[in-house]
Amino acid sequence: MTSFLVLGTIEARTRTTVQRITGVMKQTLLAALIAANNRPVTIEALSEELWGPTPPAKMENALQAQVSRIRRLLNRLEPERPESRLITTVSSYRMMVSWSEVDVLSFERTVNVIQDRPCTDLRTRHPRPAQRTGTVARPDLRRSDRWCDLPGSGCPLPANPHHRPRTAL
Repeated sequence: MTSFLVLGTIEARTRTTVQRITGVMKQTLLAALIAANNRPVTIEALSEELWGPTPPAKMENALQAQVSRIRRLLNRLEPERPESRLITTVSSYRMMVSWSEVDVLSFERTVNVIQDRPCTDLRTRHPRPAQRTGTVARPDLRRSDRWCDLPGSGCPLPANPHHRPRTAL
């Protein structure tokens, strides 16, 4: 299985290989295709992503060259894969990836799973009563007293009997 890292350095990893994706064009193209989450991305959208409002004179050829470089890289990383991850149609490209193969998608899914869990009071380890703020109960972490131990939390701290206030000189 190949993993794609797009948070930080853009890389493709297998069990035995780490391939850093070099070149701004290849990085941008791969990131745009992965961000589409298995949906087709039109040639026009990719052109805008890669070159902005001033594409090269032969934009379709330049895009095909970049896609070909990505496809060769993927074929080197996954020689046993029966079909290419990168699918070409008349007017679009699509990269087939699972959420578990992409760091940012895996991170998003983990956050969503955690947020969908029933809230638990960390001090007592008992479920908190549901706060109806939508479909899922979530604690208000902004002023929760469990964060009062942290400096800068804004919570009133108990008076320290050994603390002497500084006086201005």
